[in-house]
Amino acid sequence: MSYKAACCALLLVACNSGQAPPAGPDLATAPLSAGISLASSQEELEAGVTTPIFNLYYLRDLWVRVRVPAIGGLAQLKLKFILPSGEVVYEDASAFSPDPTMTTAIMGPMPYPSTVFAAKPVPSGVALDRPIPVAGTVFTRNAKAGTWTVKATVDGVPGELSTPMEVTTTR
Repeated sequence: MSYKAACCALLLVACNSGQAPPAGPDLATAPLSAGISLASSQEELEAGVTTPIFNLYYLRDLWVRVRVPAIGGLAQLKLKFILPSGEVVYEDASAFSPDPTMTTAIMGPMPYPSTVFAAKPVPSGVALDRPIPVAGTVFTRNAKAGTWTVKATVDGVPGELSTPMEVTTTR
């Protein structure tokens, strides 16, 4: 038997040993990796087409998705956008609920209702989606090229999430 034939025979025996390959993680039940995703439209965000690179002069809204394992009832999502210099250029606070019928709630010391957004169920957790206006806002007035930082905190979820956002400013 030639060397080549012996190798093929050995490979055939190994492949037909009756043992299944080790199973990978079940993505439907695997623990959710908490994090922040960014997209230039709601359609892209929902299709999973995310990117960390944006030209602020050609962006109407920036879509932010914060993924967490769960929220208990009403929870506040706080976002911060930080320039490369460390300066906080924009902050946002929004209420979310796993109950899609809850549309308003009294948040904090103010006696008027705030809009409550629905948390979207995703495998092993929830997604908190938030459009951030960019065109004609502080984003375009302070459009500094470089690596910005987007930070998020969610009531009831320990720690702070963070992701880089590469900003270009060519017209």
